[in-house]
Amino acid sequence: MTNRPRSKITVSVFIALSFLSLNTVHGTLHGSITALEANGQMSGTVEHKIQNQTDAGDKQNIVRLLASLTQYRLEEAANILEITSKQDAVRMTPYFGNISQLHMGISENLDSEKRNVAKEILSHNKDFGSIYFTMPNGDVYIGEPFYDQKQLPRLNFADRDWYKGVTSTNATYTSSVFFSASIHAPATAIAVPVYSTTENSNIISNSSDNSNGNNNIDNKTGYLLTGYWVGIVDLQSVNETIKNLGLDKNNQITIVDHEGNEFINSNTSKNWKDSNVISNANDNSTLNPTDKEHLNQPQKINSLANLASVKKALSGNSGSGVEIVDGVRLSITYQPLQAGTHTWAVVSMSKT
Repeated sequence: MTNRPRSKITVSVFIALSFLSLNTVHGTLHGSITALEANGQMSGTVEHKIQNQTDAGDKQNIVRLLASLTQYRLEEAANILEITSKQDAVRMTPYFGNISQLHMGISENLDSEKRNVAKEILSHNKDFGSIYFTMPNGDVYIGEPFYDQKQLPRLNFADRDWYKGVTSTNATYTSSVFFSASIHAPATAIAVPVYSTTENSNIISNSSDNSNGNNNIDNKTGYLLTGYWVGIVDLQSVNETIKNLGLDKNNQITIVDHEGNEFINSNTSKNWKDSNVISNANDNSTLNPTDKEHLNQPQKINSLANLASVKKALSGNSGSGVEIVDGVRLSITYQPLQAGTHTWAVVSMSKT
């Protein structure tokens, strides 16, 4: 591999800039403040801090910054979904009667207003891979890009973790990590319940409420549940930040969900379409028909749930230690982060 000269930019500045690098629907002020705070926490060059990490404190600062960035991006994605879910274009489901398995929802030319909201989110925030609106019973109403919707293997997704989570809590829910064949990458689903206003509740009560035979009235608000606004999130911005840190093969940074499943790994190919990693038999993804043949392959999302350091991080602790993994001695530094109601973690591992 050719050695290229590295610019003398601090890791803290680099990560801080990633807070500000994307145009998002909202949150610019928050991003600016976070970036300024991050900028003052660390010093040193990328070469010193990343490739020649010998001080445990350096590693802890790096994973702390990355944990803050990851948590911020997840919160931002949830906020975008929550804010847009209150728009009438999202609340209403005027074409519920046109849902069919032919389109795995409604056709591309219907409910353009709701589709345009989804397209706007996708165009402004690269952390979203796709956006869906489902009916209260889990049937797909729309999906954007429409290409992803029309290739779904089935209409109903009430068995998914995100659906079970959002229906049990009646609040915004961030799911466990799954491999999404629609975007060919690990992802999490953030689901937001969508309610009618008092003005349009009578209209909706004659549509979505009858689609699953339930009286979907929220006991606290008295509003009618019209469906769920769901974002498939792959955190591309965080992945790019980690990749651009330039870690060598003896060092890696991983983000794991609350079950210990790997979400992002610095050693994983950027092109997931060429990767051999696919979902396991309990796949939570939305599969394209052309991907179904791959389900017979044994590969699955990697799990780090058995590592002592990961267990500590998912219990809310930060720290460092040494573990033997597959006969290799690793120095591991970890930092928890909040992902909705769950605790996730950033884990740095280096061969010693």
